Amino acid sequence: MIFFTAVIHSLLRPQIGQRKSDITVPNHTNIYRVGHPLAKKILMACKEAITPIKELVFDYSNAPTQISVLKSRIGDSGWMQVSYLTISSFEEEDYFIFANYTDKGLILDADISQHFFSLPATIIGDQLSISVDQEEQFEQIKQKETESVLSFLSISGTEGFDQMYD
Repeated sequence: MIFFTAVIHSLLRPQIGQRKSDITVPNHTNIYRVGHPLAKKILMACKEAITPIKELVFDYSNAPTQISVLKSRIGDSGWMQVSYLTISSFEEEDYFIFANYTDKGLILDADISQHFFSLPATIIGDQLSISVDQEEQFEQIKQKETESVLSFLSISGTEGFDQMYD
């Protein structure tokens, strides 16, 4: 991605079993924390990007590591929509909301869905459209996933509050 005439490298994340200190950083790379002004501008530009509906083919056979939760999904097809949820409390927090289901109707949870983005993928064809039924399915899944995030935050916030005053 080219942004502000600078090359932006993909996120530098450790692989499974790798420590952060073992990550090789390309020469002349600036590393920014999420709260850095340039990082905020990049994240905002990504949030505002127009992302048409496209067909992706995920390539498990060329994955850098084996991802056991996806192995049983080889050969499946389906639909995925990724959106984000911003929660403003003491500080602003962003969460990805995954709505993902197979053509056979199996709903894949967020933990499985996020692993697809560890795989190489190829864009196939032109922009697609979705039916009203598919959009309704996405909305139902997004509602459930959003409630799950809010429930988690409510529980963890209560525990944090209790620990502060114990």
